[in-house]
Amino acid sequence: MQYKILRYLINERRSLGKFAFPLKNFFRKYFKTNNIIPLVIYDEKNMKKIATFSKYRKSTKERANLSDAEDLLQFSKINFTKNQTVPKHKHLINPRQTEKTSEIWIVIRGVFEASIYDNDLNLVKSLTLKFGDAIQFHDGGHELVSLKNNSIIFEVKNGPYKGEKFDRVRF
Repeated sequence: MQYKILRYLINERRSLGKFAFPLKNFFRKYFKTNNIIPLVIYDEKNMKKIATFSKYRKSTKERANLSDAEDLLQFSKINFTKNQTVPKHKHLINPRQTEKTSEIWIVIRGVFEASIYDNDLNLVKSLTLKFGDAIQFHDGGHELVSLKNNSIIFEVKNGPYKGEKFDRVRF
């Protein structure tokens, strides 16, 4: 899928910032959705995906997968109609090995500024996050600053967490 995204971007010559790409038309074509407009941010040096940002859209009428199949965390946005269900299920044992932590922030209340850094710790982009917005971090570094009192996010990460000494470096 990443190859399709890059090929599409080269053909369409669209960009927002130096290495941030809005994928609205791509998602309309491949996912048949007009309501989810993710922004994928890449590391300039190696073109690795650093982050995927999704703005909240009230009118979402279907499922939109916002991550690639190979991403450490699968990230989707789903709008349910009354009495719609996710059928009963359980997940099978399927051993996986991961080498790093991926994380998602979802804004529940307030306003935040998220800063996104490449793998050399250079600032690539800063984004304002509001209610319902979500951002997934794949690589590089990141920082979050609350811009209002009583702001709340949900944070989702793959585990297990082995402590700060083994899991992250502050810069």
